[in-house]
Amino acid sequence: MSAHKSRWFAGYVCAQVSGCIALRQGCRIHSFNSGLRYLTLFVIWFFVPASPCLRAQVDTGAIVGTVTDQSGAVVPGVSVTIRRLETNQTFVTETTHTGDYRVELLPVGSYQIETALPGFKTARRLGVKLEVGRIIRVDFVVTVGEVAESVEVTSSAPLLTSEKAEFSQLIDQRKEEGLPINSRDFTQ
Repeated sequence: MSAHKSRWFAGYVCAQVSGCIALRQGCRIHSFNSGLRYLTLFVIWFFVPASPCLRAQVDTGAIVGTVTDQSGAVVPGVSVTIRRLETNQTFVTETTHTGDYRVELLPVGSYQIETALPGFKTARRLGVKLEVGRIIRVDFVVTVGEVAESVEVTSSAPLLTSEKAEFSQLIDQRKEEGLPINSRDFTQ
């Protein structure tokens, strides 16, 4: 086989092995798809570790809790309805086998939370205020009785949240304007 034919054959085999459109320069193959592969790997390598930072700016919160009976035993299968008071939008979930419930990605606002289970009185909590990025724990103790009967609790959620080990604070416009900035003109 002559040198010209062997070089053509090597280039043809390389083009077939890469399985994509290729340009042959001598015996080196430059694949268009391999460039896309490297670009895809770079994007994944660069942006995936940064994804937790992208979640730092949130405008929602979550409400979690546990439903127990008067003896302290957890009550599974309780229907928990969370209603946003400003829009009447409802979010319905059910307690797990451990008596816990969790509703995430709730818009900021005031909520009414209600539990219902046949054989137990309906428990209701009014005026639960959800703030940005907060996880509020609202636990219920249900008592035996008819569903038509209800127990209404009006109290605020605790200021201490045991769901996240972090500290955050809302900053209003007045505080923001008072922050020192290197480029700020103090004569204004």
